[in-house]
Amino acid sequence: MTKKTFLTFCLLIIFSFAISQILGQEKINIAKSVFKNSTLLIDPITKTPSNIRLAEDNYIPLNSFFNEYKKTFGLSDDNEIRSYKITTDKLGQTHHRYKQYYKGIELGEVQFILHEKNGMVFHANGKLIHNLNLNVTPSFSESEALQYALSYVNAESYMWENKKNEAYIKKEQSNPDATVYPKGILMLSAKNFDIAPENFHLIYRFDIYSEKPMDRYYVDVDANTGEIINKISRIQAGDVLGQGTSVYNGTVSLTVADTAITTVESSRWHLDTWNAYSGESWWIADPNLGNQGGYDNVWYEALDTDPISLSGDNLMLQS
Repeated sequence: MTKKTFLTFCLLIIFSFAISQILGQEKINIAKSVFKNSTLLIDPITKTPSNIRLAEDNYIPLNSFFNEYKKTFGLSDDNEIRSYKITTDKLGQTHHRYKQYYKGIELGEVQFILHEKNGMVFHANGKLIHNLNLNVTPSFSESEALQYALSYVNAESYMWENKKNEAYIKKEQSNPDATVYPKGILMLSAKNFDIAPENFHLIYRFDIYSEKPMDRYYVDVDANTGEIINKISRIQAGDVLGQGTSVYNGTVSLTVADTAITTVESSRWHLDTWNAYSGESWWIADPNLGNQGGYDNVWYEALDTDPISLSGDNLMLQS
């Protein structure tokens, strides 16, 4: 045996041993499985294959891929892989996205993708979590968990407390039962998104939509302890530079900002000489905003009513 051949042989032994140790199995033999000659990338956190490129003469039928995966890599029968999205690209390749369920409960932020053509898988990538050992029966109810979530967010007001918001969502979805009131979904979620088996918790996930301050989050509440596991922002924010056309100054630069908007005091009628028709005119604005008639860059709205008949002498409009 030449030195080069011996070195190659040693590397193959080390690689096979590393695969068996990473996957937590002592007798795994890729060479005798349908994954022989495949190129594997092992995720250092999940300790499972995160990328599998199959050899051209060893493509796997789509409907048998996960059975072969379970046999080769040891994913237990407590786990079910369910399809949730299928897309086809211009090359005629179809991409199947799957979610993992453990004892019937979905794992959040975990997915696996199979890429196939003519029904044969040639590439797979994503995350599947092995060696889970969890009780999936919650200790308290959804309504109890919601109180933990609301205490954590601690907003001044919520969208569902405003009847106008509730009416709008019903109209938008053409559904009289639609609501933004948070409903808890029982899931498994990894604390701080550290996707390792020991970090998963049984949680209720709530979509909390606050009106004041304006914010929206997924809040994960441990279904056995009440601990907040994750808080996921659903509003993507950022300042954007742009331009706008003003009434008097033509095109002006402006910034569309995600920062909090200062609340303007209620509009009020007042007399002002600014652009007055004669002497003083009535305006609805805030005179404290300066010499621009009390408007500055603030938008005001007034409620118009039907005509009102008044009778009497020396009638006067007062603010």
